[in-house]
Amino acid sequence: MLPPATCCCEHTIDEKRSGWEHFNKLWSRFLKANWVMADEIEDTSTYVVVVNHEEQYSIWRLGRAIPLGWKELDMRGTTQECLAHIKQVWTDMRPLSLRLAMDARKTTPPAKVDRAVSAKPRKTTRKKGKRR
Repeated sequence: MLPPATCCCEHTIDEKRSGWEHFNKLWSRFLKANWVMADEIEDTSTYVVVVNHEEQYSIWRLGRAIPLGWKELDMRGTTQECLAHIKQVWTDMRPLSLRLAMDARKTTPPAKVDRAVSAKPRKTTRKKGKRR
């Protein structure tokens, strides 16, 4: 008698197992064997804080070309140092254009509408002539 046939995840072919169960078992085995969690890798790169025309902040790896529309600030350091700086200086997450529009709306009083005038029906004039 032959031993029961097994697949790559070590269950017998005769066992009822859905495709997703099979996939999940293989995928988790692959991840455990080949991948390291991102938190376990120490990032020793130096970053620079950048800002765009809307005063939105980000970090960019030092030595890479700064994308168009962004400018480099004087803050350089590790990821955590740069993010701490951004947290300190970027207190209002709204883009600059939105902040300016909202401030302008606050300082400009709304236009007054004369309800008596606007409630009158409009007179329409017809040209006198033949009706069709």
